[in-house]
Amino acid sequence: VITYVVLAALTPGHSKTIEKQIGPKTFKIKILKDYCLMRKENNLDKNVIDSVTRLSAGKLSPKLFFSHCNTRQKWYDGKTLVLEDFGVFNTITAVGSKPMYKENIKQVCGLFKNMGNTIIKDAQKDVNKRVSEVLKDVKINQQVPIGVLDETDTTCIYAIVQKIKTPVGKIFEQLALVSYVLLKNHMLVVSHYSAYKDESSIDKAKDLMKRVLTANIAENP
Repeated sequence: VITYVVLAALTPGHSKTIEKQIGPKTFKIKILKDYCLMRKENNLDKNVIDSVTRLSAGKLSPKLFFSHCNTRQKWYDGKTLVLEDFGVFNTITAVGSKPMYKENIKQVCGLFKNMGNTIIKDAQKDVNKRVSEVLKDVKINQQVPIGVLDETDTTCIYAIVQKIKTPVGKIFEQLALVSYVLLKNHMLVVSHYSAYKDESSIDKAKDLMKRVLTANIAENP
């Protein structure tokens, strides 16, 4: 059975719709204003796409990459060493086309809450203090879950922090938000990667993710 997802990609000055096979149903996946699609035709984009796809192998199947248009242009121009604001829409390899329900979202959130509690002694501690505490001991390329930032009947957002060494040896602290969202009884995973600069970074990333999820839930009633 061939099925397609309709991707409503808003790019500066115009919008475009792309049909892409993604699963058993047709979705309208909306990319927020000021964000652009990433494509393998661009070598820099391709490096990111290939890297994330390789790291996701066996767990997630990346379907669509997007990044903040202006931030990506600065990266293209060599003004930043790392792409600081990009995201991915994924399907879950093990789930495939199996129908999913609100109970599954609750289970996923419960799992990530337990993971966060194992690492953070005080699970009720302010999330910014959690990050500051964890980053002190995080090793290069080590991913550490911080815990669940937001939960609804159809979504679960949790955070991961890691340190990356750039080609020139500079340490880059990255914040990754991973969200499970239920659309038409199908579970998608939306990941977003950004620089962790200060305590406001988490709030900004969470606000962006919630807007992405809200927009896509509205597009797929």
